[in-house]
Amino acid sequence: MSDSEGDTGTPAHPKWDPPTGVVDDNGTFLLQTVDMLRLMKFIWSGCLLPTTRAQYALRLSFDWSDINSDVSNEIDKMLSTYKEVYNHTSNFRDHTYSNMVDLADSVYNIATTAGGKKDDSYYKAMMKYVKEYYEELNGQKRPDKLKELKDGILYLIKAMTTMIDGLLTSSKQVKQDLIDFEKTSKIDETNLIAHNTALGKLLEGDNGEIKKLQREILDKREELKTDQSEYDRGNFPIGTIAGATVIGVYTDKINKLRKQMNDIQDLIDSDEAKVQADKRLAADIGGMQKDITGLISMINPAMKTIEKLEGCWQKISGDLSGLETLISQQDTDNIAPWLAEKPMQKKVLHKWNALAKYVDKYRQIARMDQPEITDLQGYLNAL
Repeated sequence: MSDSEGDTGTPAHPKWDPPTGVVDDNGTFLLQTVDMLRLMKFIWSGCLLPTTRAQYALRLSFDWSDINSDVSNEIDKMLSTYKEVYNHTSNFRDHTYSNMVDLADSVYNIATTAGGKKDDSYYKAMMKYVKEYYEELNGQKRPDKLKELKDGILYLIKAMTTMIDGLLTSSKQVKQDLIDFEKTSKIDETNLIAHNTALGKLLEGDNGEIKKLQREILDKREELKTDQSEYDRGNFPIGTIAGATVIGVYTDKINKLRKQMNDIQDLIDSDEAKVQADKRLAADIGGMQKDITGLISMINPAMKTIEKLEGCWQKISGDLSGLETLISQQDTDNIAPWLAEKPMQKKVLHKWNALAKYVDKYRQIARMDQPEITDLQGYLNAL
């Protein structure tokens, strides 16, 4: 066996280790990377969208009486799109995301099956059988013993590759779900852009509602200033002597001016409330459009993450299929690199179990019940 060993006494071409890249050096599982977290951040922003007038007014802290009819009609159209976005992102959260977590379950199951305890580890059993098979081929070559070992190896390979095939099938479905979600998100983006443009014309620009209200406020402030001056002139200082008739006339005028000034101030306050409401509306629709655009930009990185996960397991499956061919062909020269001594077996089991541990950490967080995560920040804090 010296030809197949390196200077350390371990196989020169070991193929028993878990796939590289599924977990990074910090123990972070692929589906827990920054790109995936950003995607879910945008998903949650869609799941928390208001979809009714009452919810929308509460979220933006405005009164519908402060919104003119043209703007409110456009908002109703926008809320219909919000409802679509809400439905699409909620479906992603409840189904596609759930399927993504199922991938983690598959990785965990494969890792615990390959690793596990020394008495139930598939990989430990395979390493043991391969070593015995190699020795039997180079020794007594007993047909019954060779068949027994071969059947054992092929059974374990079949069990592992079947599990990996299931993972790969699931990952393909997740990728297709991501593609479909990207298509619906682009439609949502187009609709939100249209709403943003329409509301922008109604609210902003020289002829928009905000500028119009601001001009009205300035005019009313000037009117109030004029009335204030007249009021000050007609309001006699204490101690001024005036005839009863004169006082009566001016008192009546002053009362009318005071009411007029109060009415103007009420109008100014009302218009200022409308301006603030309109500004919140303009900011909200613009922000939501950016959110959906940001969401779309994160879908492709998410697909690449799934593809990376696929590539890792395709390699493992390919290695196992290669071993299956070598065993079937009794290719002792190429079986040799697969041999593993006890120190190597212990190391391999440790790596598989470590992979299971890191993936399980993600699974426990990702499987939290809905009531435990009620908002976006709660989700981010949990992860």
